[in-house]
Amino acid sequence: MLAKDFADNDSSTYLNGLSPEYFSVSGNNAQDKSGRIYTGRPHRVNQQTFNMPMKYLSKAEGYDKLPASVGPTSYLEDTMSSNAEKDFQITSGFYKQVSGEPLVYTYGYDEMKVVLDVKGTVEISDEEGTKVYPQRGDVLYFKKGCTITFKAVEDDAYGYFWYCGRKSFGEL
Repeated sequence: MLAKDFADNDSSTYLNGLSPEYFSVSGNNAQDKSGRIYTGRPHRVNQQTFNMPMKYLSKAEGYDKLPASVGPTSYLEDTMSSNAEKDFQITSGFYKQVSGEPLVYTYGYDEMKVVLDVKGTVEISDEEGTKVYPQRGDVLYFKKGCTITFKAVEDDAYGYFWYCGRKSFGEL
């Protein structure tokens, strides 16, 4: 069976963006013309499930989707996690803080955040009193055990972040 058999009928998008002649598919495995076999956890490609080394989420499934509420003014949702054992997993997702009640969070794992968007003033502070006012493109690191406060200062302010941490999928 060729990868083109798994393509959406309405599009020319094929497995991994490659032409349909490049892959042959057998069960949950795919093999390229050089003989490399792709196996692993199942991944959705064009509505089908394959064992592939790469995962993909569209902008609509990640960046554009409002994360789930984890507090009155805080939204967080994991989007992907590695296939490692629980103690070695890394997980990424999106976090949004809007104005109102600040989120005070003690990290049970190491995490990094990239600032995707800021409107107004967003203040992030630690338990030692250090305060930063991040802007788009800034990168933050939070050490396991630290307590961080996230606050959107003005009434219409917000901060939107992408994070990656050493935690299990769904762990708060």
